[in-house]
Amino acid sequence: MTMKAFRVSGKFKMGYNTMPFVKEFALADKKLVEDKLYAELGSKHGVPRRLVTIDKIEELPPDQVHLSPRKRDLVD
Repeated sequence: MTMKAFRVSGKFKMGYNTMPFVKEFALADKKLVEDKLYAELGSKHGVPRRLVTIDKIEELPPDQVHLSPRKRDLVD
């Protein structure tokens, strides 16, 4: 399975505020990225999926990846 780098941007509702986010993931496809994002935001912030709005999921070329060195080695 080849890994690709993705950048996800959007916002989530936290209390009365709307918080923007930009996250990067090294996963195989966009569906896995979406599921991982929901899992992370739910785990760290207690945000249900219905309060998360994903604006954009983009695949990154290798020169634009800002992942940790360990994850960067996984990206083809």
